[in-house]
Amino acid sequence: MPDERATTEPIGLGLEGSWVRLEPAGESRSAELSAFDVARQLEPLMGSSSQAGSLSIAPPMVIRERRSNRAVGVVQNHSQPGGIAVFVIYLDPKWRRAGLGFEATILYISHLFDCGARLVTS
Repeated sequence: MPDERATTEPIGLGLEGSWVRLEPAGESRSAELSAFDVARQLEPLMGSSSQAGSLSIAPPMVIRERRSNRAVGVVQNHSQPGGIAVFVIYLDPKWRRAGLGFEATILYISHLFDCGARLVTS
């Protein structure tokens, strides 16, 4: 007799992990996003701000630590021809700790592919 198993639906990764939650940048988060843009300008290797006006595959997102509900960084991308997304992440040095950036990267890159990216690079 064949083994009957319940079929399961695919589980999407979503934008919330064990340590962080990604929230789309918008009116309610513009002050937080602006604060990270100012901090990023002090670190030249971090590239342009999230409000630079370049095309993107997915909107910039604020990284929020779930435990404290504190905004700790931002993730974004810049679109290139052929469905290529250039990934950028910035974590405020005051709130960096092991795992937050890694988990935010996994969540956002998965979201980029869901939004139509064919290749993601940094």
